[in-house]
Amino acid sequence: MSSATVNPQILDSLKARGMAIHRHSPTRDIIFDNLSDEGKGIFYTEMKRYSVRLILRDMIKYQDGFTSDMLGDFSVFEEKERCINLMYDLGIVEKTDDLFRLKKRPITSFGPTLEWFVARLMEREFASPSVWGIRFKGISSGGDFDVISQYQGELVYIEVKSAPPKGIEVREAAAFLNRINSLLPRAALFFVDTELRMRDRVVLLFHQEFLQSMKDPFPKRLDLKCLEREIFHINHRIFILNSARDVVKNFTICLRDFLANGLKAI
Repeated sequence: MSSATVNPQILDSLKARGMAIHRHSPTRDIIFDNLSDEGKGIFYTEMKRYSVRLILRDMIKYQDGFTSDMLGDFSVFEEKERCINLMYDLGIVEKTDDLFRLKKRPITSFGPTLEWFVARLMEREFASPSVWGIRFKGISSGGDFDVISQYQGELVYIEVKSAPPKGIEVREAAAFLNRINSLLPRAALFFVDTELRMRDRVVLLFHQEFLQSMKDPFPKRLDLKCLEREIFHINHRIFILNSARDVVKNFTICLRDFLANGLKAI
């Protein structure tokens, strides 16, 4: 359990649903340790760039030793060098012989760092208190709830996926919907950190057999529509989105649509 405190509004919303947090905000698998508030601000700003997130994924993949040539297949050399140097200055990366490596090891995946980033994004860009990596006692849906936010007085759940669309399975879509059934948020986002198309695979995973099990007031039939580009919605309350072009802008599109149309659907 992290020593971080959970916002009282979130705790009240969970209490009203008969839910209590067992643990949250686990720091073991976050890529950094003991960053100052200023350092976290710098790291967060860098994480808003998709190219940086790709490089950080590869830093974790090759965490015991890497060069710039091993990172970010689609990033230019100068960007990779800049990112390595910045992470070195922040104390996230250290140098050994002719290689760089993560100072904090082992890190099992990029997922927890991405969850931290999304929670921070909700707080910094949308003034929404957030908590991440949440586990509840006695919840049938099981597993961690990635990010829970209190947005404009409404409880919002965000599932965070760092894998590309081809790595996401049907069971993950089902688990997302099951967690919605358990938490009963007013809105939910299924966020895949990719610039690849969503409609070719991820959207197809949200099949009617899963939606038929949704509890009131969520829809019981498949009514999945395109909101904009590769952003989709179900009844303006469940959103499926990627990070193409601008991750903050994509979240804004979903949350504005929820305020404009989703609350009317309840």
